[in-house]
Amino acid sequence: MAADLLGRLRAAGIGFAGIDGAWWRPARAPFPLPAQTAQDLAAISRALFALFDAVAGLYGRDPGVTELLEHQVPAGLPRWVSPRPVLGLRPDFQLCPQADGRYQLMATELEMCPSAHGFAHAMQTAYGLEPDLARAGARFLAGREFWFVGAAEWSEFLIEQLAFCRALAEHGARGRVLYDRPLAAIAAEFRAGQRWQPPMFGVRQKPAGWDDDLLGRLRRAGLLEFAWAGAEWPAAAGEAVVFRFGYFDCFTPERLAHFPRWEAAGATPLNPATFYLDSKAVLAAARRPEVLERVAALDPAGPEVLGRCLPETVLLRAAELPRLLAERERWVLKFAGFDHGQQAWGGRSLQFGVAHPPAGWEAVLRRYLALPFPVVAQRLAPSAAVDIDYIDGAGQPQTLPAGATRLRAFFWRGQPPAGVHLTVSGGTMQVSEATDAVQAPVLFQA
Repeated sequence: MAADLLGRLRAAGIGFAGIDGAWWRPARAPFPLPAQTAQDLAAISRALFALFDAVAGLYGRDPGVTELLEHQVPAGLPRWVSPRPVLGLRPDFQLCPQADGRYQLMATELEMCPSAHGFAHAMQTAYGLEPDLARAGARFLAGREFWFVGAAEWSEFLIEQLAFCRALAEHGARGRVLYDRPLAAIAAEFRAGQRWQPPMFGVRQKPAGWDDDLLGRLRRAGLLEFAWAGAEWPAAAGEAVVFRFGYFDCFTPERLAHFPRWEAAGATPLNPATFYLDSKAVLAAARRPEVLERVAALDPAGPEVLGRCLPETVLLRAAELPRLLAERERWVLKFAGFDHGQQAWGGRSLQFGVAHPPAGWEAVLRRYLALPFPVVAQRLAPSAAVDIDYIDGAGQPQTLPAGATRLRAFFWRGQPPAGVHLTVSGGTMQVSEATDAVQAPVLFQA
């Protein structure tokens, strides 16, 4: 029953801004993929962690890799490089159809500061699947606390993060959520119409049932106990696993300085305080011979896996213009990071060559080339078009035909990929969470 599914999603405690429960169109059933896809994800996870380790080993030692990662990085951004390894990320994959009917996974993003932990868990429980993300998190933590430490610019996601902390507690682990604005201040600003107001990411207008009583909602869902109530962050994090939910340029210098300080005092960063991890330039490093040589030493299968799962990505420089102009329909542009305008995530800066006439494409290329922060060009990977059944706002069954797809999975080092789910959008190649997107957990089948 549609009402039962919607109720189970709401019971997981999730929400987004003024929306309780699912803020997307829930699929009527999990999206099936073959068990081989789960094995592919595990191999990709190993190869990507080897890639980050290889890049870390070469930065500051290899001139080419160093220049690539420092290209157009704003002068005021701290160029910190943590000695700690990357322990977690969430790639965004396109499902690329193959001649044999299977899908090739193509990771167009390697998101270091992902959202949707709580959303992914809620989907798994609501559809009766194994809650592998919460279980993987509890195993990874091994008794340590998990801290979501976020920037207020992204605070609309705090509800689902608190819900994930509740899920961790159900599996014997402890999580808490800290933002750089006190929770009471965020709630008051929301109530006063000063925060989380549509049009905003994924929400064009307020839907029916919009609820701006944030604290009341959190209290009723049993989530307040997982929120840090103080105005100041703790001076020390102990042995907590710290997840930085925001890029370097989202935080004030004073707040940002907590992350390397916590690391130095013994906390474990899930995504270390390393500046270049905020940039898509890491994708451009993945085809360099010196990087692949190091990857092979860490994971012998890694170079081949990366060659299959990462699209060609290059920094936008003047030398690339002739090729990008000649192959207009094969490329997409996107901000690499450090733009100070929150346009480098959520598909906000995407420019598809196929969507422009030749003269318009050249104008976009030259405009992006003149920007004071890095931009990448990425070879366009064909996304599978799928028909997917969903439940509309009235609880009625509907079908989204020929939707474009993105598959997302959480990778925590040493754990199997978890929380795998699919997002499907209609009428656009820019696929992301939204009130008019369909989402489904993935069910792997033998």
